[in-house]
Amino acid sequence: MPAPQCGLVILPPASIAALLRQAQNTAEPAYAPGYPPHLTLKNLFMPRASIQTVERAVAEVCAAARPFTVSAGRLTVFPSPQGNFIVLRVPQARQLMRLHRQLIEALDPLTMLADPTKDLHEEDGFVPHITLLQRVPDG
Repeated sequence: MPAPQCGLVILPPASIAALLRQAQNTAEPAYAPGYPPHLTLKNLFMPRASIQTVERAVAEVCAAARPFTVSAGRLTVFPSPQGNFIVLRVPQARQLMRLHRQLIEALDPLTMLADPTKDLHEEDGFVPHITLLQRVPDG
């Protein structure tokens, strides 16, 4: 049985999620929502430890984090081999960056490398964004 893949996201409040879903529904057919709008905190990874251990580590980091507010910026496209993603950029909030780094520090010892571009998407390469849509490559 293959190891599960995990990712960490923040789901927006219901009222904002409803507005983002409306935007998803107006996109051209080549783009598909695929999943609810979300702010990515950590890209896909494969836990070396049990899911319960990973959940505990995430819960500890999040329990110590102070609440913060994020703002949505401009709409942009992130190119990817898995298909282009349409996202809303999130101006880098200090608290969001701190939470991202703390989660990386807590989870790195518990995970195997699942994403060969990990260094591009974490720490200094982390680009806060709200994922809206993905265009799957043809073929």
